[in-house]
Amino acid sequence: MKEGVGRALRRAIGRDDVLSRIKPREGGISILMNERRREIYQHLAENPLTHLRSLARELDTPVGTADWHLKVLADAGVISAFEERNKRFFYPSGWIEKDDLHCLSRLQDETTKAIYFLAKKKPGMSQTDIANELGKYQQYVQPRISGLEECGFLASREKGRQKVYKVGEKVSELEEKYAGKSKSYLDQVLQMLRMDGLNPKIHGRSKVLMRVKMDDGQNFFFIKIRANPVKAILKK
Repeated sequence: MKEGVGRALRRAIGRDDVLSRIKPREGGISILMNERRREIYQHLAENPLTHLRSLARELDTPVGTADWHLKVLADAGVISAFEERNKRFFYPSGWIEKDDLHCLSRLQDETTKAIYFLAKKKPGMSQTDIANELGKYQQYVQPRISGLEECGFLASREKGRQKVYKVGEKVSELEEKYAGKSKSYLDQVLQMLRMDGLNPKIHGRSKVLMRVKMDDGQNFFFIKIRANPVKAILKK
C-alpha cells in the first residue's frame, strides 16, 4: 500500500524521525518553559546554524550555561547539531536537510554573508574589488569566495586575467525547495510543542512565519517560528 503524500513529505524532511525522538511530557515540566532554553530555541528559530560561542555572545550568556542548555535541548530532540570546521552548529530539529548543512552553515559567517550580498548588489566584482570594498585582506576573503563558489552561491567568469563574480542559482533553488516544505515543518513544530507538554495556539501564521502561544497550565509565552531556513539565514 502506497503511503500518503503527507507522510511521504514528512519523511522527506525527517519529521517522523524528529518526533520519534521527543518523549511526551506532562504540562509543567516542559523543556521549553524554561526561560533560558526558550530564549535559545527562539534564537535558533531566527538564526539557524549558529555555533556555541556566537550564540552565547549574542544572548549575553556564559558559554558553559549555553552549552548545558543546548545539550538538554538536543537530548530532548528539540534541536540538532552539525559539526564542521571544528565548530558545532545548532538548528531546530527537522528544519534543514543533512545535505544542505555544509553549504548553509557557511552563510552564518558574517564576512561570507557580506560577500554574497555584495556580489548580488554589484555583480562583476573581482576578488580584489571585493576585498577592497569590505576592507579585508585578499587572503581573508579568498577561501570564503571559494566556499561560496563551491556551493553554487557564487558563479564566476574570466575577465582578462581576473575572475569576476555574481550570485549563483543555488540560493534561489534552496529557497524554493524549503518554501515547498514550510507547511509540513510548521505543523511539525506544533506537534513537537504538544508533545513537550504545552498547549500551542496559533496567533498568526503566514507562509514564512508562525507566532505561537505556549501554555503549561501555569504560565504562557509566545514564540515566533520561521518557515524557511534559507530566508532566516540571509535576512539582513
